[in-house]
Amino acid sequence: MKAVILAGGEGQRLRPLTKTRPKPLMRIGDRAIIDIMIERLALHGIKETAITLGYKGEDIKAELGDSRHGVKISYFEEKVPLGTAGSVKNCRGFVEGNTLILSGDALTDVDFTSLLSFHKEKNARVTLTLTPRRNPSLYGVVKLREDGKVSSFLEKPPLPKNAEALVNCGIYIIKKDVVEKIPENTFYDFARDLFPNEEELYGFITKDFWCDIGSFSEYRRSNLMTLSDTFFVHPVIEEKRKNATVTRSVIGQHSRIMKGASVRESVVGRHTRIGERCVLDGCILGDGVTVGEGVTIGRDTVVGDFAVLGDGAILTQGQRIEPYSVFMG
Repeated sequence: MKAVILAGGEGQRLRPLTKTRPKPLMRIGDRAIIDIMIERLALHGIKETAITLGYKGEDIKAELGDSRHGVKISYFEEKVPLGTAGSVKNCRGFVEGNTLILSGDALTDVDFTSLLSFHKEKNARVTLTLTPRRNPSLYGVVKLREDGKVSSFLEKPPLPKNAEALVNCGIYIIKKDVVEKIPENTFYDFARDLFPNEEELYGFITKDFWCDIGSFSEYRRSNLMTLSDTFFVHPVIEEKRKNATVTRSVIGQHSRIMKGASVRESVVGRHTRIGERCVLDGCILGDGVTVGEGVTIGRDTVVGDFAVLGDGAILTQGQRIEPYSVFMG
């Protein structure tokens, strides 16, 4: 089985960080999400993947090259956005037989081998990966018959608070003839356009980890999960502190934390310097950030790449600092 990784989106909800990098290169445990997912493909014996490119696609090519973890990579560029299904149609020459489709900006340890076995057992044309979620109104909600066939598919329906439902993970296995039905050079979406017109849909239910890294809260949460010995991604660790206190935080390579600083439940990018006596609590810093002395950064604050924070600056909860900007407080 081959795979297609959809990696053309802009990741607007993760700005300002995605102003300087594509969303699939956002890091979990200081590793690019798309790199982690290619490693997962290799673990399930998948040797070839196509990657669809759009926003900052050249950055993805430069990061991954022609192969990764023993998986050969082919790239297919979209000159204009084509949607999820349209992106797969754009690389139709690569698709053959049953093809795994997944998002380059979602983190998961879904068992692709079991997914394929289910797909073959049902002789399905399309199999959707589903997982139970509370408050599922941000996702496609799916109902199944007893035999696993999809009986209804509603994209982001209004539901009562704390309702639980099966949601679409955006991980599919599709047969090649389904791809042939997708119109060429047209914006076409799996959930909105293809699935409502496809009768042979089956749902594979999983409780494996799956997270759409579409918000800063989920991004930070997923990073902090890498600090657990039982999580499937482990952080890249090197010594970065000089008499500083670092508590349950992920610190990128080649970053420095100076004397008397305190970093708690935060995510810090690469080549970032945190000055003496700084206090960081539940925040996210990009790459190459310079934090002066005595700076306080509040919870849910996000600082873009190569920003400079002057001595004594105070960033209150939820602030957003643009890349390359200077903030003196």
